Amino acid sequence: MRLHHRTDGRDDAPVLVLGPSLGTDLRLFDAQVAAFAVSLDVVTALRAPTALTGPWLLDELGPALQSTAG
Repeated sequence: MRLHHRTDGRDDAPVLVLGPSLGTDLRLFDAQVAAFAVSLDVVTALRAPTALTGPWLLDELGPALQSTAG
């Protein structure tokens, strides 16, 4: 599973993952990201549009999120 993601905040802080629902985009949480990024490493992620074909399992989400780490 490929994720379209954005990372904001502090690299040395605990991670907060925000995932907007289907039909939305990463901008949904802009106001919250601005507030949380002061003290957290905020990852906003959603499934990449090019990866929308075929079934996927919730078990695939963890490894996909780990692959976004730099």
